[in-house]
Amino acid sequence: MKNLALVTWSNTEYDDIWPAFFGRLERHLKFEKSYIFLNAQSDNVPEGHTQLINNENDPFYKRFLECLEQVEEDYILYFQEDHIFYDDVDHKKLEELLHYLEKSDLSFIRLLKSGELGGGLIDDNLYSIPVDVAIFIFSAKRHMEKR
Repeated sequence: MKNLALVTWSNTEYDDIWPAFFGRLERHLKFEKSYIFLNAQSDNVPEGHTQLINNENDPFYKRFLECLEQVEEDYILYFQEDHIFYDDVDHKKLEELLHYLEKSDLSFIRLLKSGELGGGLIDDNLYSIPVDVAIFIFSAKRHMEKR
């Protein structure tokens, strides 16, 4: 999945949870590229995760977009440091979802039940949800083009 990167939003204030987060991430998910969006450079980020630094004085959206512009891949799998894995990722299913996203008009697929009851079935176990619900996989390229 060379066109998919992991993106983790975090802050150096939460580096106490990073060993659990990164340890479980590296144990349960195979990945080629990983970025962590941070407020400052940190020696506590394991090798293999590219640190992209943002200006903590800017609004969240600006901080996120400025980091996102530096991501080379077209698609991201979004995390926060408290998204701890407890089991292996079904890579085949993840590849199927990425392929579906590439071929569809969708801009994201959320991999977590939102509790949202609106929307309807659009394909095998994929449901539409209102656009104001948080994202998990989305096309960085499509998002940037719409800007």
